[in-house]
Amino acid sequence: MNPLVRTVLDLVESGGAAGAPAGAAPLDVHDIVLVLGHDTAEIATELARRLPDVTVHVLPVSADDPATTAELPPNVRLQACTSVWDRVHHVAGLPRPQVIVESGNGHKGQKLACFREMFLLLEPGGWYVVDRLADVEDPALHDVPGETVLELLARLDGAPANPGADAAATAPKLNVADAELRESASAIVLSGDAAYVCKRNRHLFKLRDARAAEILTRRLGDSWGAVVETRPAYSYPSRASVTVHGKGPVHGPGVVKVPEQTLRRYTAPVVLPRQRIIMGDFYLPETFRHHLGHRLLHHTMVCGNAALDRLISRWDPTPTDLPGSYMYLDTEYPGHYGHVMTEVISRYHGWTEARRLDPGVRPLISLREGQTEAPGYQLQLLDALGIPRDEVAYIPFNAAVRPEVLYAVTPGFSMPHYADLALGALYAEIGRRLHTPHLETPERIFVSRRPGGWRTCHNLPEVEEWFVREGYTVVYPEDHSFGDQISIFRQARRIAGFGGSGMFSLMFAPGARCVLLSGNANTANNEYLIGSVIGLDLHYFWSPSDIQHPKGGWTDEAFHSGFTFELDRFGDEILATLDS
Repeated sequence: MNPLVRTVLDLVESGGAAGAPAGAAPLDVHDIVLVLGHDTAEIATELARRLPDVTVHVLPVSADDPATTAELPPNVRLQACTSVWDRVHHVAGLPRPQVIVESGNGHKGQKLACFREMFLLLEPGGWYVVDRLADVEDPALHDVPGETVLELLARLDGAPANPGADAAATAPKLNVADAELRESASAIVLSGDAAYVCKRNRHLFKLRDARAAEILTRRLGDSWGAVVETRPAYSYPSRASVTVHGKGPVHGPGVVKVPEQTLRRYTAPVVLPRQRIIMGDFYLPETFRHHLGHRLLHHTMVCGNAALDRLISRWDPTPTDLPGSYMYLDTEYPGHYGHVMTEVISRYHGWTEARRLDPGVRPLISLREGQTEAPGYQLQLLDALGIPRDEVAYIPFNAAVRPEVLYAVTPGFSMPHYADLALGALYAEIGRRLHTPHLETPERIFVSRRPGGWRTCHNLPEVEEWFVREGYTVVYPEDHSFGDQISIFRQARRIAGFGGSGMFSLMFAPGARCVLLSGNANTANNEYLIGSVIGLDLHYFWSPSDIQHPKGGWTDEAFHSGFTFELDRFGDEILATLDS
């Protein structure tokens, strides 16, 4: 019998690896995934015949593997996958496996990448097997620098990689992804020529917008729903002009690339508050506001790896069924002005199409704790867009719902990547409908931000006093009605202020010249994207943030850190900019 087949059969028959903690339940196996680089047809055939009720998914690491043309048993499914991401996406479309075995080409990089990216695909209680441990110690197979998969497993197990070493002294602190691997590994066992890792916790696959329909259909057939409408991708030259003063991010000007935008109709997904939609083993793409990011992130998730994640909270409410059809107009930060004005209203094109096809569709929005309805300005927005506020269905802050039908669409605005040109007409219509007519407003405004929050300006009183001396009126947008805010921005001849959501009403001031003050670790480019759509003359004045991003990296702490604005350095430049 092939040694690998014996390894898998022993694991299945014993309910776990030899040496695992006692009391492991017998394995109820229906799907096994084999990542193979040797003896593929032999292993697949023998294992499939010995486990006739199990589907054996075989992923050769080479497209030229002879098994790709071999006659195999009917319970074998073969798909050549030459990269780890090919394997991850293929397995995501399968029923969750109870066993994954990696016995590929022996290369250090492949073994490490397969474990990091595929382990979390297991069903809870399943086992990941690293076969042929002798390969791990072979320097000829060390194709990448850094640790081996065995050294990683030793760190996750809290044991030193070298016998006799002190674990606490030698093991570096686990990063977020490795900490989640440790949290999800209930047992790590080395036995013979294999290492076995048992999984706990359920991780859901994070679907990207471009591949959602493909993977859902492969896994669920047509039962998940359907693609209703697709708008093609396009590019346009930014309409913003940008001048940078000081050392900081440079936002454009350049070409804005708007991706394909898809309206989908989902059948009975589970919807949690704060922009989270789940269907089976998947987070649907509308869960992620930065949906083109290198890594899909959500502040309520642990950041398991690039493809899979789980919620930080173990709260798992039973959803309440919602009969009828709904349009998803939620945000990760319910009621937050900046997120509503960028991400939420940019889904309006999806609402109009869903309403045309399904006149009974209702908006679905989540609430914060203590709220019984959306904030007043958000309700005004709905009115201005012809979305009946009395038809809004709300997701409570501590509950989940399961709508019978849910429409959801790719947003037309996603920072930092793009803003759809069509938003210009939408901004203009909102401004026309909601501005306060005949309101007397100052010609020169400085849009300020109260201390105590993110990106606090430490010398705020000094900055405000300086602008007042120069003839500017200090404006705190939250102190004014929504209509008044729109009018203040529409009618101002010169606008200055701290970068952030308080400045997003620039969308109602096409062609304006604007001075933006900020710390240089603030990488958000919302104002630039707005300006790309409507044409703004933007002048960024950067002062050093308290915390800088690491070289080649990015941290939340730096992004949100405060700063002291350098008035002595930039005062004359600001006046020259605003008075020219």
